[in-house]
Amino acid sequence: METIKRAGICALLTGTMLTAMLSGCGEKKADGTAAALTIGGETVNIGTADFYLRYQQAESTAMLISYGMMQEGGTFWDGEYAAATSSTEAQTYGENMKESVRDSIVEAVLLRQHFGDYDLEFPADLESAAADAAAAVMEANADALAELGTTQADVEEVLHLMTYRPLMFDAVTADVDTEVADEEAAQTTITYARASLKTTDSETNAQVDVDEEQKGVLHTELTTLLEKVKEADDPETDISVLAKEIDNENIFVSSRSYGSDDTTLPDEVKEAAAALEDGQMCEEVIDTGDYYYIVRLDHLFDEEKTAQQKDIIVAQRQQDAFTAKLDEWKAAADVTEEEAWKKLEITDAHAYTLKLPEAAEESTSVSAESTDAVSASSAEESTSASSVSGSSAASSAAEESTSVSAAGTDAASASSAAEETTSVSAESTDAASASSAAEETTSVSAAGTDASSASSAAAESNS
Repeated sequence: METIKRAGICALLTGTMLTAMLSGCGEKKADGTAAALTIGGETVNIGTADFYLRYQQAESTAMLISYGMMQEGGTFWDGEYAAATSSTEAQTYGENMKESVRDSIVEAVLLRQHFGDYDLEFPADLESAAADAAAAVMEANADALAELGTTQADVEEVLHLMTYRPLMFDAVTADVDTEVADEEAAQTTITYARASLKTTDSETNAQVDVDEEQKGVLHTELTTLLEKVKEADDPETDISVLAKEIDNENIFVSSRSYGSDDTTLPDEVKEAAAALEDGQMCEEVIDTGDYYYIVRLDHLFDEEKTAQQKDIIVAQRQQDAFTAKLDEWKAAADVTEEEAWKKLEITDAHAYTLKLPEAAEESTSVSAESTDAVSASSAEESTSASSVSGSSAASSAAEESTSVSAAGTDAASASSAAEETTSVSAESTDAASASSAAEETTSVSAAGTDASSASSAAAESNS
């Protein structure tokens, strides 16, 4: 695991940032030596803080463009992220991102201040890699960095700040219990086919029940599908193939694994599955009110999925412990926002973007080179408050569409749900849910938060 983590950190320091060319708006040059943030008596200058902020802005902009959530040269940062309430003012996406980056800088500095508590030293090979990467960044971004007042030492400082989190994670979470009982992680896997008993009213755009005639048609189709599956020679026959032959528009087929705490599947479906043996189909169509279902129990106790769930549980324990320790340090630290930081704004009128060298532009897209630089190294342990935005929607949509996981909010649930989903036909309601969830989760990546924390931590645990 440590080898993989070090490789990831080195990739950040020597790879992705070297291809990124930061383009600014050409404002007058700033004094990068002015104080930006004072954290526990340690000062971060504006050359460092502004570069960290603008790189996150540029990276997020590239990601938004790659996912079609923003047009190149278009507007986004002035848009409303949160509406005003009786106790809070309205907040733009730019303001939210600045707040998130401020928290990331504070956390990174606190991690460095407590580095010695765990008898850690910054690795010499990473020092060298940071210096080399910073020199290349300075060469490729001379004009933009001059505008920010950022020096090579400032770029190296940003690279260091980005690496303290993964370097500290294992040490901080060393005492976390990694034993998980089967009962806590047990997963049941089913395959089901379903048809929606709802439709959209063309006049009101509201969800209404289908008429009795359509209900009869759908019931007959699922009954036919049930009989065909039962008659098949192979008990693990691909239900989706048979479903397509009957109705490729209204029947949705999926495989799902779930535990005792599942709240997404209807109780009627779980009760029917619990009465079956492995490989057995339910005897009749299940009516949940909103859908007709037929169900096959694949594994009452799925060993593979249970093992994966154990990794997720351990990863979540580690993340919770890491977050708790960071919260403890933040509560004890004095943090002052200096005037130079207060003056910074992220707006559409003052945009920074990532631009690849011409040779790279011809062979690869912006998203492939520039959207995952920071999250690749630090996402596994990020604790930004805004990362919870839209998590319920992401989890729900991931059940229907694997594309939602790319937006990356509730990483553990979205990743788990997405990997277990195999769709036969894209229902219109599922598409709407996926679109809505993607919009809601835009705020996470836009804010520069590393939302895939649990997912990356689980990957670390697996390795």
